[in-house]
Amino acid sequence: MEKFFIPPYVEAVINKIEYNGYEAWLVGGCVRDMLSGITPHDYDIASNAPCEAISSMFDRVIETGIRHGTVTVISDGQPIEVTRYRIDGDYADHRRPDSVNFTCEFKNDLARRDFTVNAIGYNEKRGIFDCFGGKEDIERKILRTVGDAKRRFDEDALRILRAIRFASTLGYTIENGTLTAIKSLSKTLHNVSAERIYSEVKKVLMGKAPSLIEIIIKNGGFEHLGIDDCDDLSPLDRVDENLNVRIAILLKLCRCNPSSVLSKLKAERITRTTVGLIYTALDENQPFDRCELKRLLQKHSAEDIFAILSAHKVLYGHEILAAKDELRDIVEKNEPYLIRHLTIGGDDLAKMGISGEAVGRVLNDLLERAIIDPELNSPEKLKSIINSN
Repeated sequence: MEKFFIPPYVEAVINKIEYNGYEAWLVGGCVRDMLSGITPHDYDIASNAPCEAISSMFDRVIETGIRHGTVTVISDGQPIEVTRYRIDGDYADHRRPDSVNFTCEFKNDLARRDFTVNAIGYNEKRGIFDCFGGKEDIERKILRTVGDAKRRFDEDALRILRAIRFASTLGYTIENGTLTAIKSLSKTLHNVSAERIYSEVKKVLMGKAPSLIEIIIKNGGFEHLGIDDCDDLSPLDRVDENLNVRIAILLKLCRCNPSSVLSKLKAERITRTTVGLIYTALDENQPFDRCELKRLLQKHSAEDIFAILSAHKVLYGHEILAAKDELRDIVEKNEPYLIRHLTIGGDDLAKMGISGEAVGRVLNDLLERAIIDPELNSPEKLKSIINSN
């Protein structure tokens, strides 16, 4: 029987539930991760215990989803969701069940789940509970639904994006029947909130195979967001793992207006601004000489610029080694590219009789000169330039 390390705070919850005469199984992503040799980030428990029974067993319980049989137990400061075995009713809105019926059989609870790799239970005393072949699918790196794929995706359209996310982040191959259902039902993603779509898309893009998002785009899944089609997205798989750069490349290859799409996705303002600037920097004719690199540093972090340079090589075949070396040199030598990097400031100009709007004009002129020739960035030389004008 397979044995996995279970953190003491999780083990304490399982033991108390079972001491009180109920079953308790670790379930879902944590079991999938353990079987994959990955340490889980969180742990979920399925049990035949009613929510009232769980609440009476523990000192700190949050009623996070009583209607669906879920409470969150706080154990040693850590949250653990405990959900009663259940069977879901119809999904009229293609997102959440209209009703749930509780059941005594763990197998019935596993049968309602999305993918076989997530429909596995584990208990230290009883071992693995796997009635849908999920363990074998993990070993083969195959992603397939529990039961009929069209029914699973028709119940909850978010599962379509979750399938692409698992394939991208875990390196799974999507089974043919599951893939066919994804393609035929991608348009039902309009039933999913923009926030949830954006959350999943970011995870897809930071996976091993972000280009898989093309499956959804080519089948109309993001039409309601203004993404109607795309070019070959394989370049996404070969660029640096930088989220903002990958978002910008995705939108560039989809020929989309980044501001419009990201607004519909309810992206943060800073993300909309940053991605918009990167999108512009991804222009094929963007020069990358030393001065232009400094101007890019006025808008982007060095990390983002390294990723932008790599993207240019992938997208356009540009040679970027020299530009990367120049960028490192600029940073290491602390060459000026912002007004605050100048060795004189507004107070110095005031002493020279310069005030009002002229201060900004003079400082910008000095910065431009120092960008071209960093040796000019000394108080004496900058004051000499001012006095000579």
